[in-house]
Amino acid sequence: MARKGLTNENIMAAATDLVNEKGYDNFSLRELAARLSVKPPSLYNHIDGIDAISSAVGVTAAHRMGSALKEALMSGKDKEGSFLMVFTAYRNYATENPELYKAISHLPEIKDEKALEARRICFQPIRDAVALFITENSSAVHFYRAIRNYLHGFVSMERRGYMQTNPMPSEESFQWAAQMFLKELKEAEDRE
Repeated sequence: MARKGLTNENIMAAATDLVNEKGYDNFSLRELAARLSVKPPSLYNHIDGIDAISSAVGVTAAHRMGSALKEALMSGKDKEGSFLMVFTAYRNYATENPELYKAISHLPEIKDEKALEARRICFQPIRDAVALFITENSSAVHFYRAIRNYLHGFVSMERRGYMQTNPMPSEESFQWAAQMFLKELKEAEDRE
């Protein structure tokens, strides 16, 4: 019988907090049980083990990032502003939540519908930002992939300490890239 008050929702909230604090690769079911004031076997009435928790944390993190990006998209005053807000929100989420971002990065390894849907929700605002400029499918896909690859690479390198020894701040490079992508999107829009 499941412990009264122990729900999937509060297990996931505690697991997400624990991953954020301890690291994606550094938390355990024992720590999660302690945080929830239960014995580890009690968790098995609700979850299928550490892999299920890792997957669910990734899904939760993806939904949170998707919400942050969607909010950024909606807050722009025009399509250029919306694009720049999404571009910046991606970096902000990854920088402010590095372990949750890492959990999102592991979602492609998980082969279930929840993970697939979470990835779609997470990155849809980037597709929507691109669609503000171009609708031709193959060009939109190329832009979307290029932008996602750039953002992921930038935040990953920045997190590992790259771009700190050069006298030019990484922020300048980030803003330069945002403007470069925006210029390319506008030119592609003019060609449509």
